[in-house]
Amino acid sequence: MRLLWEGTYGHGGRTSSEYCCQAELEEGGDEPAAVVLGLDPEETHLPAETRLLQGVGWVPLAELTGDAQVARVLMALDGAG
Repeated sequence: MRLLWEGTYGHGGRTSSEYCCQAELEEGGDEPAAVVLGLDPEETHLPAETRLLQGVGWVPLAELTGDAQVARVLMALDGAG
């Protein structure tokens, strides 16, 4: 894994940290790599149905072209080449 950037942002009167990393996936034929939903350690005390992280999956970048974080990732990757 390679760190693309780290920063801070404000949300709800709090300052939080954000990290963006690039991970290399092993080649696995024609099937997409399996993904597994992680867990926020700050939410382990909550019932699963009330946690912020509810699902995970692959989304084509073409569907996210208007997303500010995706645009930042693409700019970071373009500069890394």
